[in-house]
Amino acid sequence: MLFRSVSKRIVIAVDHLPQTLFTPELKTFPVVLHGKLTGSTRLRTSFTGKKGQQLVFEVEAQRLGSKIRPVLHLYNSNQLQLTWAMPSRSLHGDSRIQITLPADGKYTLELHDLLYAASAPNHFRLKIGNWKYTDLVFPPAVQQGKATSLELIGNTLTNNRVSLTATGLLPNVPAPWLDQKTASGMQPNVTVSSYPEVVEVASGKLLQKLPGIPCGISGRLSQSGEQDLYELNVKTGDRLRFEVFA
Repeated sequence: MLFRSVSKRIVIAVDHLPQTLFTPELKTFPVVLHGKLTGSTRLRTSFTGKKGQQLVFEVEAQRLGSKIRPVLHLYNSNQLQLTWAMPSRSLHGDSRIQITLPADGKYTLELHDLLYAASAPNHFRLKIGNWKYTDLVFPPAVQQGKATSLELIGNTLTNNRVSLTATGLLPNVPAPWLDQKTASGMQPNVTVSSYPEVVEVASGKLLQKLPGIPCGISGRLSQSGEQDLYELNVKTGDRLRFEVFA
C-alpha cells in the first residue's frame, strides 16, 4: 500500500540581510537576529549609533507562525526610552520602530511579549538596519490579464510604482518589489479579479461613471467627511449586491 500525506505549511522569510543568532551586542548592521522568546523574558541587544542615522527595527514573528505578540523599546545611553512599538494590525500582529537617532552613543533595543507570557511556537526574526518595505498596495485589486500600475505604500517615498499583469487562476498574487536587493519583509497580496476593476478618479462632487455590472472600484477616503460618488446604469428588476472591503 502507498500512503501520501501533506505536512502543515511553514512560512519562511528570504531577503538579502545577513542572518545570525540573537546576541546581546551588535558590531555591525544591517543584520537579522534569530531567537526564541519564552514566558516573561526580556531580550536586549545594544549597539553604537551616530546622530542623524536612520534605522528600522522590525520583528517578524506572527507573520512566520509564531505566537509571540512582540513589543519593542529603544533606549538611549542613559537608559531613557526614546520610542516603543506595540503589535500592529498593519504588520499582522508584529511590530516596527523607525527612527532618526538623536545623538552619537550607545543604544539598547528591548524585545518582550505583550503580556509577558510568550508560548510556543515562540521563534522570531529581529531585523535591524535600513531597508525598503511595503505594507500596502494600491489599487488592492487588479483585473486578470490586464497590466496595472500599482503604488507601493511603505517607506519608499519616490519612484514607488510597479506594473503587474496577473495571469493564472490564483485569487491573490504578491505585489512585485521595486528592487529585491534593497527590500525586506512580506509582499502585500493583490486580489486578482475576473471582471473589470476601476480606480477612483478624484473629481470633486461629480459622479464617476462605472463601466457596467459586474465591476470593482478601488478608492481612498483621505479626509474627514469625504464622499466618493459613482454612477451605474441599471434596469428594473436587476438584482444587485454591493460589498465593501476595507
